[in-house]
Amino acid sequence: MRIRNAVAVTAAAVMTAGGLVLAGSGAASADTVGYKPDRTLADDEFAPSVALEIADDGTVYALRHDGWQLDVFGPQADGKKAKPVRKLQYPITEAATDIALDGRGRLYILDPHGPTTGTSKVTVLRPGGKGPVLRRLVVPGEWTRLGVSAAGHVAVAGASAVRVYAPGAAGSTTPSQVLAGSGARLPEEVSDVALTSDGRLWVADEAKLLVYARGATGETAPAATVAGSRTGLSWVNNLDVDAKNRVYVEDSHVDAIKAFSSTSYGNVAPIRTLSYDGAYPVSWALLAVNARGDMVTKRTESTLGIYRTL
Repeated sequence: MRIRNAVAVTAAAVMTAGGLVLAGSGAASADTVGYKPDRTLADDEFAPSVALEIADDGTVYALRHDGWQLDVFGPQADGKKAKPVRKLQYPITEAATDIALDGRGRLYILDPHGPTTGTSKVTVLRPGGKGPVLRRLVVPGEWTRLGVSAAGHVAVAGASAVRVYAPGAAGSTTPSQVLAGSGARLPEEVSDVALTSDGRLWVADEAKLLVYARGATGETAPAATVAGSRTGLSWVNNLDVDAKNRVYVEDSHVDAIKAFSSTSYGNVAPIRTLSYDGAYPVSWALLAVNARGDMVTKRTESTLGIYRTL
């Protein structure tokens, strides 16, 4: 699955061995460039990744085996023979559903099976998944999607609800925000959630993005939405954010990854689009982005691709 990069540019686009590096961007003209990933990693066809993450140093995390194993690949790992430097398994992972990193590289693992019936847990580990558990956050209910801000705010999402916890939250701490109820206009099942550094909460809702103001709670309605024909959104499955608060969206129905400005709302066009060539079904696509915009995604049924997109 080759990726084509369509992006508006005003300065030269420079091709390097690591992929496409843009010298500048704007709205003056459009350029489409095909390029290969900077690195590839093998994925297990019979126990494929269900969630991905990429650290700022290039370390890649792949949650596999239906969430029972988390493989950690070093920053230089490349090729189908590359082996994980670490494998995290039970009791660290127990049918986990999502993973995330904060700005210091700490690893967060969401598991719908908490210490007691009817709870979920978020396990926090040091960068690289090294050493003992730093802390665990216990959340009432079953939660399947996870978003963590650079500062360490934790958002968990599930059926028509989102909870947000302050950095360092552990045990049965009370959340700082609980969005729920008809007034919040959340979808029946939240596909994904992300937090930008300004405190805004982004929620994936099929063909649109819901944007909630900093501190929004209860039945507070979204402060803004990103939706409409110019967005090109069709079915959003994954969200992630880079250090400049660009919001990356994996849209499986149109076979593309789109990046949006976090300050433009309504029926707006993405600031860049990464489009697959259609050689493989998009249901395999996953997405994670680090602070500088490096991206890891499914490239084929049995391959992950790491791209230097900026």
